[in-house]
Amino acid sequence: ALFEAVPAEVGARWQDKMELPFVDPLTGGPMRMNRHKVIAMALNVGNEGNLQRLSDGYRINPGALTDYLNATLTAEEWQFVQGVWDTIDTLWPEIARIEREVNGVAPDKVDAREVATPFGPLRGGYYPAVYDTTRDYKAEENKGRESDLFEGAYTRATTRASSTKERAEAVKRPILLDLGVINRHLGEVIHDITHREVVIRANRFLTNERVMRTIDAALGPEIRKQLRPWLKFVANSWAIERAGNEGFGKFIG
Repeated sequence: ALFEAVPAEVGARWQDKMELPFVDPLTGGPMRMNRHKVIAMALNVGNEGNLQRLSDGYRINPGALTDYLNATLTAEEWQFVQGVWDTIDTLWPEIARIEREVNGVAPDKVDAREVATPFGPLRGGYYPAVYDTTRDYKAEENKGRESDLFEGAYTRATTRASSTKERAEAVKRPILLDLGVINRHLGEVIHDITHREVVIRANRFLTNERVMRTIDAALGPEIRKQLRPWLKFVANSWAIERAGNEGFGKFIG
C-alpha cells in the first residue's frame, strides 16, 4: 500500500539518473545514483542516529544533505517518506511487548527527529540502518555471521542502546540506499513478533535431554540432529539476508 499510494507520474521518475552535488567517497568522482536512492537517503533523516550514519558513511555534511533533499524531493515524495516511518511505528507496541515478555525489559524507543521541509515539518521516525555490503567489506563480514544464529536484531535495532553502540563502532560504513529495505524490515519484524516466543520454546523442548533420548529411541539420532537446523531455518527465514544481526544466538548456545 505504501508504494501504491505514490502517484504514477512520481514513481516513474524514481529510475531517473541523478548527479548529486557531493563527492562519492568510493570513486572520488561526482556522486551519481537513481532517484529512488535519493528517496532512501530521505528515509534515513528521521532520527539523529540514522542521519549521523548516513552523513558519516557518505562523508556528506548533514546540513548540506538535508538542504539537497529539500531542494530535490516533491511533496508527494516527502509524504511517502513519512508514510514509511508511520507504518514502521505501528509495529512498536508489539516489539515492546515481545521484548518485555522474552527479556523482562521493555526497550527504549528511538526518538524521532522533526524534519523541516518546504511543505511543512514532518514528525520523522525510525528506519532500519542497513549497511551496503558492496561498498564496505566490514558490512559483508558482519553479514557472514548470520548463518549460525537465530536472527532478531531487527527488533533490538530499535533501541537507543543499540543505536549508540552502532554509532560508536560503525560511523564510516555507508548505509544501503535501497527501497527494498522497507519490505524486508517489515517482514522481519512481523516474523519476529509471530515466531520468536514459539521458536525459543521449541528450542528448549528439543534440547531437553529426556526429549532427545526419546527421539533417539523412536527415530534415531540422525533424525533428531535434523530438527534444530530445521528450527534455525524457521527462525531465519525472513532474516537470512540481514547484515550484522546478532539474533537469538544466546538462546541456543
